[in-house]
Amino acid sequence: MDQIGLPSLASGKLLDNVRQAIVAGRLPPGARLNDAVLEAEFGPVGIASEDCLAILETRGLVVREPRRGWRVRTHDEAAIRQLYAVRALLERQAVAGLAEAEADIGRLVADLVTINATMEKKRAAGDAEAYLKANERFHATILRHAPNDPLRLASELLTDMAAPRRLARLTADLAASTAVEEHGAIIEMLGAGEVEAAADAMHDHILGNADAAVAAAV
Repeated sequence: MDQIGLPSLASGKLLDNVRQAIVAGRLPPGARLNDAVLEAEFGPVGIASEDCLAILETRGLVVREPRRGWRVRTHDEAAIRQLYAVRALLERQAVAGLAEAEADIGRLVADLVTINATMEKKRAAGDAEAYLKANERFHATILRHAPNDPLRLASELLTDMAAPRRLARLTADLAASTAVEEHGAIIEMLGAGEVEAAADAMHDHILGNADAAVAAAV
């Protein structure tokens, strides 16, 4: 970790690699994370591993257990439902905040349409990982148009925590995902100036995926 608290180049690269391996399930829930495991997966890690794992702990992806070391975080059904319930509340507030921020709704709608079209293409191609990345970008774009740093930071944390469950679900049955259609409905509401209705629809969209996330974790 450098003097201003940002990851070094080495730990930053390892951070990205470990995060992606956790999200993709190559390092599954409960997996032990020590230098031997990391080096077998990514090659020599040197002193970067502690920095990397400490950052991933703050992002909710790993935990450090007394006398047992680092492990990939596991989530039981209650934890997954709590995660989706809080995400739903935050995402609703993000959309509702567009009115307070006097956001450029026209520009936002155009950006969201483009991202949603990308999601549709990735779904048709069967690319679950790219589909999830575009999905995350869809939600992040709303926050960018309604700046709210506390909400953004909390949303980023929950996005990271939920990513492994979401990708597991999408990998199992990407064709069943209706996010593109639900996003489309939200876009239409925003385009019509129905911000509160869009906020409610966003809440229902997030919360409605909780059952599938639980099933994917079993």
